[in-house]
Amino acid sequence: ALVDERGAALVEVNVETDFVANNSVFRAFVTGLLSDLLDHKLSDVEALARVMSSQEPSLSVEELKAVTMQTVGENIRISRALYTPVSSGQSVGIYSHGNGKAVAMVFLSGSENQEALAKDIAMHIVASQPQFLSKDSVPQEVLEREREVFSSQVAGKLQEVVEKITQGKFKAFFQEACLLEQAFIKDPEVTIQGLIDRAAKA
Repeated sequence: ALVDERGAALVEVNVETDFVANNSVFRAFVTGLLSDLLDHKLSDVEALARVMSSQEPSLSVEELKAVTMQTVGENIRISRALYTPVSSGQSVGIYSHGNGKAVAMVFLSGSENQEALAKDIAMHIVASQPQFLSKDSVPQEVLEREREVFSSQVAGKLQEVVEKITQGKFKAFFQEACLLEQAFIKDPEVTIQGLIDRAAKA
């Protein structure tokens, strides 16, 4: 992942071994892909393959990929690509873990100079792997499925007891599955929403 004045880019490139993933030739190829995404504002792998490489201007990205595969001795697959512009009033944070095996990119709107907060939230996402942004973004079918699971766990109890237990289980589910409800990994006393609210007041 890379962010600069051109925007933000994220690319997923798969190889067969960690040895190649750590290889300087492969790493340079990936860095070049990010620059190409930013230069051409692309979010399409096939379109990316056709552009001329910024790393080796006489070759297309596809041709450079073939050369890189010969050099490192492994198959390389460009799986996903994303470009997004960054507007004024947005802060972007990137966190990469395990030499790029897990990457998160966070955009915060409404205030500038919040890159450190955005990076902290990106790190939290990589570590905690939330499924949803907020309670409101959980699909209805997921809520129904969870309700069925909770109901089966408390079958035979009084209705008032069932309601209380179900509410408690939903609260725990949201705290585990929804980013904004999760306890911040660096300070479990505050949720991600609380962290954002605190930064907005500062």
